[in-house]
Amino acid sequence: MNVIQTRLAVASRWWQSEKLLALMLLAGAVFIGCATGLFGAILAAKPIILAVALALMLGVLALFASVEWAFLALMLVRAGADPLLETTKLGSGGVGAGAILNLAFIFMAAMLCLRHPRAVKLREFSIWAPFLAVLLLGVARSPQVATSFKMWLTWLTVFGVYWTSVFLVRRGWTRDRLLKIVWCSSLLPVAVGILFAVLRKSPFDSGDVTDGVGFRLAGAFSHPNIHALYLLLTISLTLYFWKRAASTEGASRWMWPAYLLVLLALLLLTKTRSAWLAGAVILLFYGYFMNRRLLLAILIVAPALVLAVPELRDRLLDLGHGNTYVTFAKLNSFAWRKLLWSSALKDMHAAEFLWGRGALAFDADSVRFFPLSGGVEWGAHNVYMQLLFDLGAVGVIVYLALFLSPLRVVRHLWANDRVLLVPLLAAIFSALLVGYSDNMLRYLVFNLYMWMIVAVIVTDVSKGQIRRE
Repeated sequence: MNVIQTRLAVASRWWQSEKLLALMLLAGAVFIGCATGLFGAILAAKPIILAVALALMLGVLALFASVEWAFLALMLVRAGADPLLETTKLGSGGVGAGAILNLAFIFMAAMLCLRHPRAVKLREFSIWAPFLAVLLLGVARSPQVATSFKMWLTWLTVFGVYWTSVFLVRRGWTRDRLLKIVWCSSLLPVAVGILFAVLRKSPFDSGDVTDGVGFRLAGAFSHPNIHALYLLLTISLTLYFWKRAASTEGASRWMWPAYLLVLLALLLLTKTRSAWLAGAVILLFYGYFMNRRLLLAILIVAPALVLAVPELRDRLLDLGHGNTYVTFAKLNSFAWRKLLWSSALKDMHAAEFLWGRGALAFDADSVRFFPLSGGVEWGAHNVYMQLLFDLGAVGVIVYLALFLSPLRVVRHLWANDRVLLVPLLAAIFSALLVGYSDNMLRYLVFNLYMWMIVAVIVTDVSKGQIRRE
């Protein structure tokens, strides 16, 4: 580890030298020169790119002024930025400003490593390196190399956010200050969610917004399920700060329960049943251990509300029929998933259960093995099935290993700070439970904020334990 820190220290000195500044200016000049020839045509097709380009230029200046503040500013707005970022994409599924933001997170983490080599610890890299390495090996064997490499970069972005969050805690940023950044990031998505709930629309043209079960609220996200998962994180943080503010007086004391009601209403409108289940567990845990009156209200009001609203009631009752696959019969969404999973398992050979077929092989092969594919490539709608098919049992193991680090502080928090368990367990539980029925490996926004919450809490607890020792 001393060798690594020494080499990083040398790189850090070079990083801050005039040679690097000159090299960056030269590279920037070449890039701008090459882009100038294309700029006119692109601007005519996507005028929004001009505003985004100016914003990115200002962001680069802020980045070099303070990496830490630039990171927090991006995290503050990233959750509600998808509708704007979508308009900057060049062509269907093309690259846009979102890809640049992802690279910015990776770049910021690298800058912090170079500037502060002593902050680099082997622990974080040893936790994430196996998963990233196995995923990269899967990319090399993938039938869709370009798309799967983009997914690998997505997870490298998530690791960049995770490590930067760890770094900020070690540099003296307080836990609650960083968690409030995550909470404040919800203000824009919640406002957009309320607007589109009233309009009964989505900023994205997605068939999943209706999904055959009436209107589903996607808000500022590309799918209602992503919206629901993000709301779970925000609900857990709202419960945490509400409990912390219980002894205070004034409007701030009542702001948290009021905001919680708004979040719960939006969660119901997403009609994401797995998120409903995760949310119920989070609320019951909080109510039983922190607020018995809230627990009583949940047990009485929630079932009555779901049964009283026809669209919500029908969404639950939908699981009671359409469970058998016969010709011309319509399956409910869970039965459809089970047919998809069983078809995939039957298509796998015994030797493939160890290392899989390669990243996104499930999507590519689903056209052939899934009888209801309709010529469309389908993701597994199950993190564990996707990993097993693509990366084998090794992929499943290294993914689950990511969650061992946060789980090791649960015992300490149970004994010393149960309130802090709410956002930590909510983040972990949401990922593991909802991952059973969703394509969560591709939900960038949720993973960014979920792993930031985990990194902040785990590092803060570990830092406190080391200080006491």
